[in-house]
Amino acid sequence: MSFPTLPQSDYNTSNSLFQQATSTLQFTQQQQQHHQLQQRQEQERASSAAAAPPTQLSTKALAITSCATGGAHPPPLMGSAIVLANDSALHCFGGRLENRELTNCHYVLDVETCIWEVIYEASAPSERTHSFTSSVTGTE
Repeated sequence: MSFPTLPQSDYNTSNSLFQQATSTLQFTQQQQQHHQLQQRQEQERASSAAAAPPTQLSTKALAITSCATGGAHPPPLMGSAIVLANDSALHCFGGRLENRELTNCHYVLDVETCIWEVIYEASAPSERTHSFTSSVTGTE
Protein backbone atom coordinates (compact mmCIF):
# COMPACT_ATOMS: atom_id res chain seq x y z
CA MET A 1 0.00 0.00 0.00
CA SER A 2 1.40 3.38 -0.90
CA PHE A 3 0.44 6.73 0.56
CA PRO A 4 0.18 9.83 -1.57
CA THR A 5 2.80 12.45 -0.89
CA LEU A 6 2.21 16.15 -0.93
CA PRO A 7 4.24 18.28 -3.29
CA GLN A 8 6.85 20.34 -1.43
CA SER A 9 4.92 23.58 -2.03
CA ASP A 10 1.73 22.14 -0.45
CA TYR A 11 3.73 20.86 2.52
CA ASN A 12 5.22 24.29 3.20
CA THR A 13 1.78 25.91 3.05
CA SER A 14 0.21 23.42 5.44
CA ASN A 15 3.20 23.68 7.80
CA SER A 16 2.89 27.48 7.96
CA LEU A 17 -0.83 27.15 8.73
CA PHE A 18 0.02 24.81 11.59
CA GLN A 19 2.58 27.25 12.94
CA GLN A 20 0.06 30.10 12.77
CA ALA A 21 -2.59 28.04 14.54
CA THR A 22 -0.23 27.07 17.36
CA SER A 23 1.43 30.45 17.84
CA THR A 24 1.20 32.35 21.13
CA LEU A 25 -2.23 33.80 21.90
CA GLN A 26 -2.59 37.51 21.33
CA PHE A 27 -4.93 39.44 23.60
CA THR A 28 -6.95 42.46 22.59
CA GLN A 29 -6.36 45.74 24.37
CA GLN A 30 -9.67 45.33 26.21
CA GLN A 31 -8.65 41.86 27.45
CA GLN A 32 -5.28 43.20 28.64
CA GLN A 33 -6.98 46.06 30.51
CA HIS A 34 -9.40 43.61 32.13
CA HIS A 35 -6.49 41.38 33.24
CA GLN A 36 -4.60 44.38 34.67
CA LEU A 37 -7.74 45.50 36.54
CA GLN A 38 -8.13 42.03 38.06
CA GLN A 39 -4.49 42.05 39.19
CA ARG A 40 -4.92 45.48 40.84
CA GLN A 41 -8.09 44.32 42.62
CA GLU A 42 -6.34 41.21 43.93
CA GLN A 43 -3.44 43.32 45.21
CA GLU A 44 -5.87 45.72 46.93
CA ARG A 45 -7.72 42.80 48.55
CA ALA A 46 -4.45 41.31 49.77
CA SER A 47 -3.28 44.61 51.28
CA SER A 48 -6.66 45.34 52.91
CA ALA A 49 -6.85 41.79 54.32
CA ALA A 50 -3.55 42.34 56.10
CA ALA A 51 -4.97 45.44 57.81
CA ALA A 52 -8.42 44.01 58.62
CA PRO A 53 -10.17 45.56 61.61
CA PRO A 54 -11.24 43.37 64.54
CA THR A 55 -14.63 41.70 64.26
CA GLN A 56 -17.55 43.85 65.25
CA LEU A 57 -20.95 42.29 65.72
CA SER A 58 -24.11 44.34 65.69
CA THR A 59 -27.17 42.24 66.47
CA LYS A 60 -29.43 45.27 66.11
CA ALA A 61 -28.20 46.00 62.59
CA LEU A 62 -27.70 42.29 61.84
CA ALA A 63 -24.23 43.07 60.54
CA ILE A 64 -20.83 41.50 61.03
CA THR A 65 -17.53 42.91 59.88
CA SER A 66 -14.99 40.22 59.17
CA CYS A 67 -11.48 39.61 60.39
CA ALA A 68 -9.02 36.76 60.66
CA THR A 69 -10.13 34.04 63.05
CA GLY A 70 -8.23 31.41 64.96
CA GLY A 71 -8.90 28.00 66.39
CA ALA A 72 -10.44 24.99 64.65
CA HIS A 73 -12.44 26.78 61.96
CA PRO A 74 -15.01 24.87 59.87
CA PRO A 75 -14.18 23.71 56.36
CA PRO A 76 -16.00 25.34 53.43
CA LEU A 77 -19.64 24.28 53.85
CA MET A 78 -22.84 24.63 51.86
CA GLY A 79 -26.32 24.40 53.33
CA SER A 80 -25.27 24.53 56.97
CA ALA A 81 -27.33 26.22 59.67
CA ILE A 82 -25.86 29.16 61.55
CA VAL A 83 -27.42 30.54 64.74
CA LEU A 84 -26.37 33.44 66.96
CA ALA A 85 -26.71 32.56 70.65
CA ASN A 86 -26.62 35.05 73.52
CA ASP A 87 -25.16 37.73 71.23
CA SER A 88 -21.76 36.14 71.77
CA ALA A 89 -21.48 32.86 69.87
CA LEU A 90 -22.22 31.79 66.32
CA HIS A 91 -23.11 28.11 66.09
CA CYS A 92 -22.54 26.42 62.72
CA PHE A 93 -24.02 22.94 62.26
CA GLY A 94 -24.25 20.45 59.41
CA GLY A 95 -23.97 21.10 55.73
CA ARG A 96 -22.27 19.63 52.72
CA LEU A 97 -18.49 19.50 52.32
CA GLU A 98 -16.64 20.31 49.10
CA ASN A 99 -16.47 16.59 48.28
CA ARG A 100 -20.31 16.52 48.51
CA GLU A 101 -20.37 14.47 51.74
CA LEU A 102 -22.81 15.52 54.43
CA THR A 103 -21.51 16.39 57.87
CA ASN A 104 -22.92 16.75 61.38
CA CYS A 105 -19.98 18.76 62.71
CA HIS A 106 -20.80 21.53 65.17
CA TYR A 107 -18.53 24.59 65.28
CA VAL A 108 -18.85 27.60 67.57
CA LEU A 109 -17.29 31.01 66.93
CA ASP A 110 -16.81 33.24 69.97
CA VAL A 111 -17.53 36.63 68.40
CA GLU A 112 -15.55 38.53 71.03
CA THR A 113 -12.30 36.59 70.70
CA CYS A 114 -12.77 35.41 67.08
CA ILE A 115 -11.80 31.86 68.07
CA TRP A 116 -13.50 28.81 66.54
CA GLU A 117 -14.11 25.68 68.61
CA VAL A 118 -15.32 22.23 67.56
CA ILE A 119 -18.06 20.78 69.75
CA TYR A 120 -17.96 16.99 69.97
CA GLU A 121 -21.24 15.50 71.11
CA ALA A 122 -21.94 11.78 71.26
CA SER A 123 -25.63 12.53 70.80
CA ALA A 124 -25.24 14.82 67.78
CA PRO A 125 -28.04 14.60 65.22
CA SER A 126 -27.41 12.79 61.94
CA GLU A 127 -25.73 14.52 58.99
CA ARG A 128 -27.92 16.98 57.18
CA THR A 129 -28.03 19.85 54.77
CA HIS A 130 -30.70 22.15 53.33
CA SER A 131 -34.29 22.25 54.47
CA PHE A 132 -33.51 22.21 58.17
CA THR A 133 -33.36 24.87 60.83
CA SER A 134 -31.45 25.27 64.06
CA SER A 135 -32.51 26.89 67.28
CA VAL A 136 -30.80 27.45 70.60
CA THR A 137 -32.59 26.82 73.88
CA GLY A 138 -31.35 27.49 77.38
CA THR A 139 -28.54 29.76 78.44
CA GLU A 140 -25.47 27.51 78.25
